[in-house]
Amino acid sequence: MRLIVVVVLISLVVAVLAFQLQYAKTAIEVKTGSWSYEITKAEAKNTGHGRGVCLPQNVTVSYTENSVTVVMYGCQRVLVDITIRSKATVPLCLISKGAAEGPGKIPLAIGATKTVNYVFHTNDTLTFGRQIGDCGR
Repeated sequence: MRLIVVVVLISLVVAVLAFQLQYAKTAIEVKTGSWSYEITKAEAKNTGHGRGVCLPQNVTVSYTENSVTVVMYGCQRVLVDITIRSKATVPLCLISKGAAEGPGKIPLAIGATKTVNYVFHTNDTLTFGRQIGDCGR
């Protein structure tokens, strides 16, 4: 009889713990959500003439889902338009990482698409860190 009671109590404890762990996992997913984004376009812009300014034909711009790489040939400065689309279920704040001049933080609302400009002075790869929220506004 005692053995049956012990087995039943152990089964109840295991069931309660399993439920709590599943609930905790669900709560974490609901709180953080999906926070992915993708770079959908990156292209060099013709910004006119001037000392060291790259014409689009003197620049190679390549991009992946989360980075932009610029290689310049015989010039020192290029403006690159980068289009970023949020695939997140929460607002994002993207933080640029690289030597390019441009917005340090980019707020990206749920489902938003935003085009931002960066000036590259060297061959470099620009990536973005991310955090949940609206960049502190």
